[in-house]
Amino acid sequence: MDQQQSNTIRCAKGIAILLVVLGHTMIPGIRDNNPVVYYIWSVIYIFHMPVFFCASGILFELNLQRYKKDPLRFIGSKARLLLVPYFVLSFIIYLTLFIGSLIPQVQKLMETYFHSPGSVQNILFEIFTYEGHAAQHLWFVLVLFLIFAVNILFRNVNRIVFAVICILLSVFGLHILKMYFHVPDIIDYFIFEIPFFAVGRLIVSNKKLFGKAVSFNLSPVLFAGMAAVYFILTDNYSGSFDGPVRWIYLFIMRVTGIASLFSVSAVLQKSQKCLKVLCFFEKRSYPIYLLHQPFIVSGLAGLMVHFDIPVFVIIPAVTAAGIGVPLAVNHFLENSRLYNLLILGGRKINKTA
Repeated sequence: MDQQQSNTIRCAKGIAILLVVLGHTMIPGIRDNNPVVYYIWSVIYIFHMPVFFCASGILFELNLQRYKKDPLRFIGSKARLLLVPYFVLSFIIYLTLFIGSLIPQVQKLMETYFHSPGSVQNILFEIFTYEGHAAQHLWFVLVLFLIFAVNILFRNVNRIVFAVICILLSVFGLHILKMYFHVPDIIDYFIFEIPFFAVGRLIVSNKKLFGKAVSFNLSPVLFAGMAAVYFILTDNYSGSFDGPVRWIYLFIMRVTGIASLFSVSAVLQKSQKCLKVLCFFEKRSYPIYLLHQPFIVSGLAGLMVHFDIPVFVIIPAVTAAGIGVPLAVNHFLENSRLYNLLILGGRKINKTA
């Protein structure tokens, strides 16, 4: 992977983390009452998380030979990076909710906008299983760890075969399972996201395909067209546009959305100013992701909705807070070993990035 391709992926991740925060500002109390916000939110949610998994698959494949030498050490390092922040932040969030529940005025707001902490036994169950977890955004770190573990364990399986199995399981298997069984959230997310990681591995193993994927192409036009058709069909023909046809269409649209973001990033990375800004956010995407929810973004958005503040004020203000506050926290604590170990899982942020 050359420098230009690397910059394209970094820019794509930088844009994606901004979209994550923006999407989380559009809480149900906002998007359910505003069709424009709802459609923007829907488009963001088509591809914004698959981008991270695809990029992780690309980086995994590029370093696979190094990981193969000591797979257990690789799994251990990913456990520290992803599982430690999950458990630490989970306990902090539940402790905050528990303390808030002891204050009558705060408890009333929590009943409307936050998940009730319940008993200690219930809290521990939710943290260790993720079922009904109060901080729903933390699914990402659990699922990414599972995907890393599965890929390193099946590292010698043919990439094409592995990708096909993952795609079939996600596009068809998951929906069929849900028809007959209760699928736990983490398993649901895992099956849904693993094909995008596999696609990332697959494209980077072919230099020509990878070069086309991370360069300017017509995928944004194709994605816009597919999204428009999708919303027309679901709004007007929801009964007939369902089942396997819809599953396949959505998967193709998500892959096209990933390609679109790479294509846009390939153009933006040519500007040194855009490259610097987006790489800044990409380098700090992990603390932004971990710290922006649930209180800063969803909590603040819910509070502003409660006081009837206009949507055009809420969304930019809360998005700015969701990015700015984690950046400020990270800036002041980045030299703390405890912060880097417990909140970032041992990952240090390069100040010069």
